[in-house]
Amino acid sequence: MGEDDSIERMNKFIVELGIDGIEKLKKNESNVEEKQINLSKLEQFLDLPFYSHWKASIKLQNKSSNNSPTLSAFTLSFVYYNVSDWQIRINLMQQWRSIASRHSKNLNLSVWVWEENSLFVDQMLSLGSTTFQSFVLTLGCMSLVCLLFMPSLFSLLIASASICSISIGVFGFLSCFGFDLDPVTMAATLMSIGLSVDFVSHVIYHFRQNVCYKFHKCSSSPSGFIEQCIPLTNKKDKLKYTLESVGWPMLQAGISTMLCILPLALINKYSPTVFVYAVIFVCSLGLLHGLVFLPCLLCNLPIWCNSQQNNFFGFFSNFGKFQVYELDMTTIEERKEQRN
Repeated sequence: MGEDDSIERMNKFIVELGIDGIEKLKKNESNVEEKQINLSKLEQFLDLPFYSHWKASIKLQNKSSNNSPTLSAFTLSFVYYNVSDWQIRINLMQQWRSIASRHSKNLNLSVWVWEENSLFVDQMLSLGSTTFQSFVLTLGCMSLVCLLFMPSLFSLLIASASICSISIGVFGFLSCFGFDLDPVTMAATLMSIGLSVDFVSHVIYHFRQNVCYKFHKCSSSPSGFIEQCIPLTNKKDKLKYTLESVGWPMLQAGISTMLCILPLALINKYSPTVFVYAVIFVCSLGLLHGLVFLPCLLCNLPIWCNSQQNNFFGFFSNFGKFQVYELDMTTIEERKEQRN
């Protein structure tokens, strides 16, 4: 572009940006003409030691007929301050890109926006959809694992709904405590989906059992124990068996996990803090679901919904069942004596 054309387009661009001072120049055309830049002296200006650093921001081509260089590209810098919130940065970047796109079409300029945090801004803009897709895929994988061991449609739906409930609770509490959606919180929330499976699957699996096996001491048995098969015919028996089997271990696991993660809270960094909050929330909500909500829900469903015989396909019909044999408590020395 030539000298006059460059200055005219530059003035239009800056006026539309709303920068102070340009409107005053536009009111008086004579003053604008007197204060126009003489591009013929631009090369001399850039050769001065105090201004030579501007050469990196300007690209010149061959001189035109009026002995002035042709300006082919330049960098226009703007500064903003007191902006620490990422949402404000994202809004600013979107506004700049909108302005650049509009002027590229209207003024026939190739305007590009660069900012040192633009990579993270693009990441933030795509983080919502990425997190949702990852959440759905992770939930699908966890549901598939539950399906292999609990081949029941009702058990699968209850397990998936419980995992979703715990995960959404973790999302909500992290948001209430001031954490925004970023790569760290996304990783922490996806981790919470995997942790929540333990609090859900064991309760549903044990509640589906139709019989339980207990061992009693018996002096007449070679092993010293005898096996007793107890049928679970009603919801009360199923609930008692479930809480006796997994209630105390689940409580121990949840509390110990929270205690193990607490030392990370002493590190005054963002990432460890996010993981501390996420683990505490998922363990608390997991214990609440596993020991309170799920037992209440399972007890209020019809008995056939939680029966081990309620399998919706036959290939995995034996997955939810197990056989317990009489334990051999004899030691290695006793076995050797019996052989001799």
